[in-house]
Amino acid sequence: MAAVNKQKLTIKLTQTGCHGVFLCSKSLAQKNTALPAGYLSVIRRRHMKFIFNTLTIFLIMLLISCTSEQDSEVSNSYVSSNEYIASLEPRKTLFILSWKTTQKTTTWKTLIKKLGKSEAKNKVGKEIHKNLDKYLVEWTANMENSYFEYFSKQELSLLHHDEKFKTLAETKKKVTQVGLSMKSKSTKLIELLTTESLTSVYKSI
Repeated sequence: MAAVNKQKLTIKLTQTGCHGVFLCSKSLAQKNTALPAGYLSVIRRRHMKFIFNTLTIFLIMLLISCTSEQDSEVSNSYVSSNEYIASLEPRKTLFILSWKTTQKTTTWKTLIKKLGKSEAKNKVGKEIHKNLDKYLVEWTANMENSYFEYFSKQELSLLHHDEKFKTLAETKKKVTQVGLSMKSKSTKLIELLTTESLTSVYKSI
């Protein structure tokens, strides 16, 4: 059997200078064509490094943003840790991080060329949403565990409603540490979600 003619799709992350490589068959452009053997393992191995370097800045920004936008109506009420984590909207943050990650790839640029930006955005966004539930429980658990590494239950309640507590240097430092902890726990998860979503869309065109 003739060897599969392969092309390299290079992932470039301009903010970090990290690179990964997707190896895929040119025949993937044909609708419903099966992936070459070992394709997913290559994606996962190469994709890991660049995602690991992407997560921190987006995740910390999201955590700080969510923390600063808590409902003022509960300013004097105690909230449980589960309620606090829920208030951070784990599903929303997982989608945003996955979406940001896919847009840093050359695969995304390839999809834009083939489909146009609007159609590529629509297809990839729908695919990420479709796959979110597979990873949401683990993502939420990682978020809760990361917060508990640095905040007590009482501190989480303060983080939810106490403006002075939110602005303390020590609090901001801990939130940054939470982001780093989430990165170490969830890099693989983001990698799997974005890879699955991009691969599905790429196979369909």
